[in-house]
Amino acid sequence: MARVAIESVDLVLANICNTIVAHEKRHEIAYERIVEKLREVDPTYTVAKMIIRVLDWTVRLEKPEGLTSEGKCAQELLYGLASNIRRLQERADELVKKMKSKLS
Repeated sequence: MARVAIESVDLVLANICNTIVAHEKRHEIAYERIVEKLREVDPTYTVAKMIIRVLDWTVRLEKPEGLTSEGKCAQELLYGLASNIRRLQERADELVKKMKSKLS
């Protein structure tokens, strides 16, 4: 977007775009550091949460049109994965709580 603004000689828009890009880059770096630390502490939980988040994001995308029956089947499978993984994570969390309470 910034490149288009520069090419169209809209310097104000180009500056705004560059500011946004720099801000988003800082967020990306911070997110990477946070996730890396979480993976050190609890890699299994972190990876599961990341997968659920990506799948949730994918589900929120508009449904593509013109899919073959094979494509529709794959789409439904993908949409079901997020809820399945979330349920598995909830069960795992419950098991961990039960195990911790038995050890206490």
